Amino acid sequence: PVGFVELSGGPDFVSESLRGVRRSFAVAGVGVALLAVIVGLLVSRGLTAPVLSLGDAARRMGEGDLAARAPVQSSDEIGQVAASFNRMAERLQSSFAELEAERDALRRFVADASHELRTPITALKSFNELLTGPAASDPVAQAEFLAESAAQVERLEWITANLLDLSRLDGRLVALNLADHDVGELLDEAAAPLRALAAERQIDLQIHRPTASTALHCDRARLILALSNLLDNGLKYCTPGDEIELGAEGEGGAVRLWVADSGPGINAGDQARIFERFYRGRTRSDDGAEIPGSGLGLSIVEGIVHAHGWKISVESRPGEGTRFVIETRRTIS
Repeated sequence: PVGFVELSGGPDFVSESLRGVRRSFAVAGVGVALLAVIVGLLVSRGLTAPVLSLGDAARRMGEGDLAARAPVQSSDEIGQVAASFNRMAERLQSSFAELEAERDALRRFVADASHELRTPITALKSFNELLTGPAASDPVAQAEFLAESAAQVERLEWITANLLDLSRLDGRLVALNLADHDVGELLDEAAAPLRALAAERQIDLQIHRPTASTALHCDRARLILALSNLLDNGLKYCTPGDEIELGAEGEGGAVRLWVADSGPGINAGDQARIFERFYRGRTRSDDGAEIPGSGLGLSIVEGIVHAHGWKISVESRPGEGTRFVIETRRTIS
């Protein structure tokens, strides 16, 4: 042979590079897929967790747990829905609490009203039995029982009439006859019917009129009734030698009315309940005599004051007297 040719295959750098690239892409693809799955799970969990919490709170509320609330974890749309749900739940819980309070108050009212009405009804029944029985032929006993019966009938009439007024005041069914009235005249008119009783019991009744002419925008008849009830309440508990003051003063564009006495005062535990219907913290005087009343006078006072949009408060210490203050809002000087 004259010569020969040798053929040989050198390294294929291009194929090796392509295989490396393919391996890199495969590994990157697997990593991206895993990362996408993890991120998707986290995102879906972040989206579904508030919804699940909201659903759990709704389920608990449906089962009667009105204190259930949904956690607000963000300010996005789901967070806004959770916040709205919580506001709705708070209003619902507040409404149910008010309904429960009204139900309990209604139960107490029915029980107290039944108790107050039972006493005169039982007395009338007894008097009727006596009049048709042992006292049928005794004119003196008949006259006594008839007088007592008339007193019990008046008591029934007073209780039922005032209960009706209280119901109308609470239901805002009373149309106030508002006008401007002189405060000094209001004080005089409220005290006039009780001056004779105060003198009879040797109690000094004083009137403190405003230093300047002052007019108050109010329902004249109902405000006089409220002031008279406060005075009458003070007369019940005061003893000979005590003092009762009825006064008014202008302050900051309003009028402050007050009724103060130097009587035995009110215990701290009773002050929070004295405006409740039929509540009577003290039923007997220091000498053991029964103090008349049905526990409706101060409730009527509070109803009249609130119907005007005013406030009433009490300041008292045992042995140092009591002071009722009515804060008004609208006045013309």
